[in-house]
Amino acid sequence: IGRVYEENEKLRKSQLTESVSFQEIIEMKLKIEEYENLLNTFDDSSFNFRTSRVISKISSNYLNSIIVKSGKEEGIKSGMPILGLKGLVGFIDQVRKETSVVILLSNISSRIPVSVSNNSFQGIMIGQDFKKPKIVFVKDNAKIKVGDKVSTSGRGGIFPPYILIGKVSSINNNDIEVELFEEIEKLTHVRILEY
Repeated sequence: IGRVYEENEKLRKSQLTESVSFQEIIEMKLKIEEYENLLNTFDDSSFNFRTSRVISKISSNYLNSIIVKSGKEEGIKSGMPILGLKGLVGFIDQVRKETSVVILLSNISSRIPVSVSNNSFQGIMIGQDFKKPKIVFVKDNAKIKVGDKVSTSGRGGIFPPYILIGKVSSINNNDIEVELFEEIEKLTHVRILEY
């Protein structure tokens, strides 16, 4: 009888522990959902994508672009954001019947409104062709650190907010350079965001 009582006591404690663990999991899930709502994180599943194959890369001293196998026939329009698996790559510039030219973030004509760090410091990221893009017009740039994440800000209405772009790789005086998450050279397919 004593042994049965001890086993029952162990089972009761085990059930109590499992119950507490389950309750903690539920509380964590609720907190995560609450934080996501507060941060207004970008949920890419809420947008329509068209996957397209990269068919050519154009590079010269003043042009840094790719051509994708999607065009007017698929409803592609100028200005549509282009994403890789890790983040923003660029945007549609010229649309032809079956293909489109994508201006990459490193292109000298690229200008993207961005947020830097968890504090959402606002700025404009501009391409520098064969150098890393840099961020300009940032207030509080003294508070930005190497390693801070860079994402779209959503300002200007061209891109939705909170699409990851890269991270701050160096800060020299007022020059803030960004290392992109996407390795453009390795891209074979991209996602064209209908936004």
